[in-house]
Amino acid sequence: MARPRKPTSILHLTGAFQKNPSRLKARAGEPKNLPELGDPPDRLNAKQLEAWNEIVQNSAYGVLTGSDRHSLEIAAVLLAAFWQNGANMPTANISLLNSSLAKMGMNPSDRSRVTVQEPKEENPFAQFND
Repeated sequence: MARPRKPTSILHLTGAFQKNPSRLKARAGEPKNLPELGDPPDRLNAKQLEAWNEIVQNSAYGVLTGSDRHSLEIAAVLLAAFWQNGANMPTANISLLNSSLAKMGMNPSDRSRVTVQEPKEENPFAQFND
């Protein structure tokens, strides 16, 4: 089974494109300016909403977008079910939860691959240097 393709946002954060610029060229047609994540869907119950908010709060800044809403909803529903059922939750669902969280960079091994670069501070006096 092939390794899943790593999201471009994660590759940017890890500096992979600086190391290998051709990887960025291969993703030139990828959608940009994706919508913001937005509020959670109204259909989530209280525990699922709590799970949604916890995942969002603990995710790396800039990784989740509006295009990830369905994946995030699935992960939130599974996490809420895990909280409720614990060890009685089917193993397949626990595996799916782990996989969903991993794809969002939420597991230790996936998080170790993400290095967040500090945003460059703009010099407020730069306009006077010309």
